[in-house]
Amino acid sequence: MEEKIETAVGNIFANAKPVATVKKNSLEEIRISVLKNNKIDLRVYFYFPNDPLARPTKKGVWLSFAHISPIIAAFEKFIADPKQEFNLEFDATDKNKIVAYLSDFKGAKVIHIRTFYLKDGAFLPGRGISFSATVMKDMCAALQKLKAFEGVVA
Repeated sequence: MEEKIETAVGNIFANAKPVATVKKNSLEEIRISVLKNNKIDLRVYFYFPNDPLARPTKKGVWLSFAHISPIIAAFEKFIADPKQEFNLEFDATDKNKIVAYLSDFKGAKVIHIRTFYLKDGAFLPGRGISFSATVMKDMCAALQKLKAFEGVVA
């Protein structure tokens, strides 16, 4: 059923292979897909009023399969002990990097996976995804499904 929805929406990447969907809230979901270039797309889809299909947004990030195991390990530690903090950096260059980290927003734990870019000597947050700690188990399970796709081009 989910693959039909993905196809009906017209995946924003023509040759993406859907892997999993995580409900973020009543209006948004995070879809995980493997792209033809063997990258992983984590993208937020939004349900507009009077539209039964979720539509892709600009909120998203591309990851490599090498990023998944450390992210899953950090998520599992957080699930076991919510006092655990994490701040993982990937693909750091002089101009940008990908970071998975935990923050507090109005007393709630929020997980971010996003790119950072260099501006005026400081790294600033760019595009990515964020979700509340309440969906952490679902997100971890969804990311585990990626192991079946590693090394297989979509």
